[in-house]
Amino acid sequence: MYENYFDNYHGRKVTIETSYKPLLRFDIIFNETDLPHLLGLHKLDKDSASKQLDKIKSGELTYQVIKKRDGFHQIKDRIKHIDFINRVFLTREVRQCICVSKEDSKNSMRLDIVFMEDSIQRVLNLGLRKVSNQRNVYTPVTFFVSKSKGTAYPYSKRAKIKSLEWDEKVLLMEKAKIQNKNS
Repeated sequence: MYENYFDNYHGRKVTIETSYKPLLRFDIIFNETDLPHLLGLHKLDKDSASKQLDKIKSGELTYQVIKKRDGFHQIKDRIKHIDFINRVFLTREVRQCICVSKEDSKNSMRLDIVFMEDSIQRVLNLGLRKVSNQRNVYTPVTFFVSKSKGTAYPYSKRAKIKSLEWDEKVLLMEKAKIQNKNS
């Protein structure tokens, strides 16, 4: 999981164009420190995302270790379905996003945009929040799996994704930083 997220997302930026005028074009920036929260590791361990990543990289925090922790049942669906992120951004199977309205964002997560896949048994939700002080820039803040019960985000606008383009310049800059650290 970590390798997939690091190789495909860390330090990268994707630009999405939609059919919805208030959100015609927006960027999503990714960082490896997003992953522990997306997996729900904060529910099992109070360490910071950076410390959790260090444990993952060192082999101290593995799936086998996580499985034995109290509360694993709270995050097992996240781990099982984390490939949903690939279906959104790599294989582009998800063709719409939800621009969360004020009425629907009154929960503690304060999500601005959601990518969602709804099936009979479960609903996969990848939530983004606007990066403060940046116009039309968002970052992943949550991934959760819920039971399908009624319409999610009933007051929010569904926007068709017209295009999704990766900014390779950002990736090259991040790789250069990593190489400089290792030199």
